[in-house]
Amino acid sequence: MANPFGPIRTALRDLGAASTESAAQMPNFDSGSASGDRVGVSADSGQARMFEACIDFLRSIGRAKPLLVVIEDIHWADPSTLDMLRFLAQAIDETPLVLAATFRSDELHRRHPLQPLLGEIQRLRTTERIDLARFSEEEVAQQLEAIIGQPGAPELVSRVHSRSDGNAFYAEELVAAGESGEPLPALMRDVLLARASALSDPAQALLKIVAAGGNRVATSIVADVARSEPIGLEISLREAVERHLLVTYDAEDGEHVSFRHALVQEAVYGELLPGERSRLHARYGEALASVQPNDGGLSGELAYHWFAAHDLPRSLTASIDAARWAEGHQGHADAQGHYERALELWDKVSDAEERTGLDRIELLERAAGAASVTSPPRAAALMLDALRTAEGKADPKRMGLLKNRYGRYAWMAGDGVSALAACREAIALVPAQPPTRERARVLAGLGQILMITLNPEEGKAICQQAVDTARALGDPEVECHALNSLGMTNVYLGQLDLGLGQLRESLDLATRIGSVDDAERAHGNLVDALSHSGLLAQAGEAATTAYDYAEQNGLVRVMGVIDLAEGGLALYRLGRWDQAYEMLQRATRHGAGGVPQIIIEERLAMLDVGTGRHESAENRIATARHLIERAVEAQLVAPLIEAAAELALWQGRPLDARAEIAAAFQRLPARAGYISRLGPLFALGARAEADVSQVARAQLDKEALEASATIANGYAQTMGRLHDEAVARLPNFVSQSAAWLAACQAEATRQNGRNDPVAWERCADAFGSVPMAYARAYALWRQSEAELAASRNRTSASAPLREALRIAEKLGAEPLMAEIRALAVRAGISVAAEDEIAAVQTATDSLGLTPREREILKLLATGRTNRQIAESLFITEGTAGTHVSNILGKLGVHARTEAASLAYKMGLVE
Repeated sequence: MANPFGPIRTALRDLGAASTESAAQMPNFDSGSASGDRVGVSADSGQARMFEACIDFLRSIGRAKPLLVVIEDIHWADPSTLDMLRFLAQAIDETPLVLAATFRSDELHRRHPLQPLLGEIQRLRTTERIDLARFSEEEVAQQLEAIIGQPGAPELVSRVHSRSDGNAFYAEELVAAGESGEPLPALMRDVLLARASALSDPAQALLKIVAAGGNRVATSIVADVARSEPIGLEISLREAVERHLLVTYDAEDGEHVSFRHALVQEAVYGELLPGERSRLHARYGEALASVQPNDGGLSGELAYHWFAAHDLPRSLTASIDAARWAEGHQGHADAQGHYERALELWDKVSDAEERTGLDRIELLERAAGAASVTSPPRAAALMLDALRTAEGKADPKRMGLLKNRYGRYAWMAGDGVSALAACREAIALVPAQPPTRERARVLAGLGQILMITLNPEEGKAICQQAVDTARALGDPEVECHALNSLGMTNVYLGQLDLGLGQLRESLDLATRIGSVDDAERAHGNLVDALSHSGLLAQAGEAATTAYDYAEQNGLVRVMGVIDLAEGGLALYRLGRWDQAYEMLQRATRHGAGGVPQIIIEERLAMLDVGTGRHESAENRIATARHLIERAVEAQLVAPLIEAAAELALWQGRPLDARAEIAAAFQRLPARAGYISRLGPLFALGARAEADVSQVARAQLDKEALEASATIANGYAQTMGRLHDEAVARLPNFVSQSAAWLAACQAEATRQNGRNDPVAWERCADAFGSVPMAYARAYALWRQSEAELAASRNRTSASAPLREALRIAEKLGAEPLMAEIRALAVRAGISVAAEDEIAAVQTATDSLGLTPREREILKLLATGRTNRQIAESLFITEGTAGTHVSNILGKLGVHARTEAASLAYKMGLVE
């Protein structure tokens, strides 16, 4: 394996050398050390901070002058470099900075490690993918002129274009081989080998040696492996360079040689016999070990060569050394690969424990720790293997710590079910007496999971035990972590001031001891505490503060994204949709997978539904849905169901909305402490039943009506119980519970066929008190609709309808705006819909139809009877009949069908 961040190191060091002002800001790739086990479920932040330092360094240069950073052939990049490329692509903003990365698409097999990266960054608005088509004959001519220094003969251009099929790489190789006079076979592999076979025997031998060394190797090491005189080596090397097979370049650690194209290296290496490969790799191992015996940066190469040489004991040792070195340099993806190779070798080396100083359980723990930064599901799988290995071997205390750690990684992977079970088992395994740091740690782990999954009563007791134990033992890291969870738990229990105080105390303690991870977690939980309690504007401000802290401390990729997501949700509820969308879009530039990806997709889906971007919403919902299959917390489940159910309702699929809500409440317990997540689901469920009942009533389906009434009543009763609980002991949730209860009660009047404007007015007022703009606009629309149906009083219906439209227009809530305008047109209320009315008037002015007659003509054309027209426009049936007669007369027709036909011809009806 290559050293992590190899290409990035070289590029940044060159930049730093060229810019003395920026050199001091260069990120240090060689600082840091493998960090110990963290408390809770968040990943270590060292790599993230180093990534932030890199983007800051590039921005500092870009602000002085536009900067282009080019990284070629990223399909050969090491995993850590790919991680950094992912981060840089997501973090690029308005700075005059362009990151150009090239790759060969034909090199990417289905499971190539570059595929996931491409899938992620191609969705970013700052990313443009440019696929280069094969060269035309004219372009091949230009290429050949650049290669040979003069225009190519027409016959050569035609031949190269035909035989390369416009592939630029093939064309270059064909030209190079053609100039040497060697015969060229049709397949590219044969072309490459034909060029190699044209070399002298010593040069071909050198080519084989270099091929076994990998993509690049120091010439001094090649000389040692070749066991040849320096002059002979130089002659062979010059020959290979002149034939465009090898290139040489100077690096910090001396001269290096590599193949001009990796495909050439692969072709030559593929021609080696198994015995040749083993001998060459063994020589490389000996040479590297003797030249730099203590250079941890070479451990990865040593591990590769010993493995290929079938020297498994030394490969095992080198793999673990390479993993530790990569961890210390924030190359967690590389560390994971090295650890997993060590795991592969473990059972094949009889004295593995003596050689490494580890047992297999600890090796699995280390591999899981490295994987947790980049692949939480893999981390969870490795920890599960560690638990199975430890079964019957480890003492209870160690088993408890293993289960606690597994719970941490399982939650990070989105498996809340396994996380909670594992943390409970950990508590049972680690004795309460005497108090130990291990006991404090597993208590803190369970306390956080209980807080996340909203088990506040049990969670408070566990968190308090963790705080007390940590304080008694003088463990401030566990103390601040447990105190953080305790504060958030008290918020859920209605003790807002106490909870906020404990969160701020945790933040102060984390700041004092330098635990940036726990300090950021406290910042994030302050956002949640304010948002859950209906303090939406304050939550939005706290989210900005939290994000700024995350940005300053290199925690943007995970915790900073979560801060933005929760702040965006608060602003969505508040009615600042432009700010919410900007906040969430900013988060997409940084977000990693797992929980950050889930919450960003869900909250953007909610905005997409509200603004009418329904295709985008469907895609986001589909992406997030499979990621929450094992989630148990409302934070991850409820927003997705809210988006999916509302989308179904706007699309006229109330039964699908019913199914979404029912499935959600099978997973989520109805608890007043999470009313901010659950309240919208109760209201949407009641809305779905009201829509279902309208269809059932028209179809005279008594059974369907009764079923709908039962479900709707269940929602109203449950919401009533939760509101009573909030009034009794959860004062910070009362305003929200009152609003969502009013919504359920108002929808119930629509469900039973007695749509009550007074109920909708109360609902609108309740949402105005929180405040929640979108829900208030919806209630005002329904209030006007109910008023028109009950009294046909346009005057009393106009004010709420105009207010609803004003709010919806400010939000950009297109589906709601369309319904408001349609109601206004049907009722003859002069609010909005001016463009639509003007278009209709242009088509019918010459016929002398009034605005009301134009509306009736449109309904008539759809086959409505006089009675149905009257119900739609809130007029009497007799008035509708009079208008129809007038329309027939003005159009000069004798039948309704003729009038309908004319309406279609005039474009009044689609």
